[in-house]
Amino acid sequence: MLHISISKFSDSDDESWSSVSDIGKQVCGESLTKDEYLRVEGLYVKSVIKFAELAGFGFRIRELEDRRGLIDDESPYFDLIDCKVKLCGGDEVSIEQMETLVRLCMREILWMRFENSQGCYISFGYDFYMHFGFPESMKLDPENLAFGELTA
Repeated sequence: MLHISISKFSDSDDESWSSVSDIGKQVCGESLTKDEYLRVEGLYVKSVIKFAELAGFGFRIRELEDRRGLIDDESPYFDLIDCKVKLCGGDEVSIEQMETLVRLCMREILWMRFENSQGCYISFGYDFYMHFGFPESMKLDPENLAFGELTA
């Protein structure tokens, strides 16, 4: 099994934003805007969709932590139309659902691990870290998942 971690941080980042809650805060001398946050979040979504395409789809929810009922503040839900989607471990997710679920994970509202029958997985860490796993036989080039030079 091979594992790849993706992060928006570079080795030179000494102070950068790491959460949806940083929107409006001063980071590196500038205020983090909702537009910039969404731009970066969108890059993560694209990486997940690309990986799902390369891995042959068929991803199911294997582990799930749902904090939607525990968050009083509605602000992390901006720009999400179907954030009330019902979830259950073992459910297969469509690409459309996956986009929303990834956004909810990046916003620290959900945590989950997706897996498919080929042995591939996608999971999420704190501070904008995302992890992919796949069998060596898949011959996946990690550069196909990276979203290039990204600094925030």
